[in-house]
Amino acid sequence: MESPKPPHSASTDPELRGWLDHQSQYGSIFMKAITDAAFSACAPDYATLRPVLIELSKRHPLSER
Repeated sequence: MESPKPPHSASTDPELRGWLDHQSQYGSIFMKAITDAAFSACAPDYATLRPVLIELSKRHPLSER
């Protein structure tokens, strides 16, 4: 059985898309820069960045609004 492929981009990532959209609009300057990088990354770069995004989403959950 083949393992599932990771999402190819920030805009197609069902786990992080809402969080990325929120941080892109309402996050700190740092978070906006990170989300800008995520949304402009090619598939291999997004795959590299994704673990960092997951960790940041745990540290800055949407419920802290």
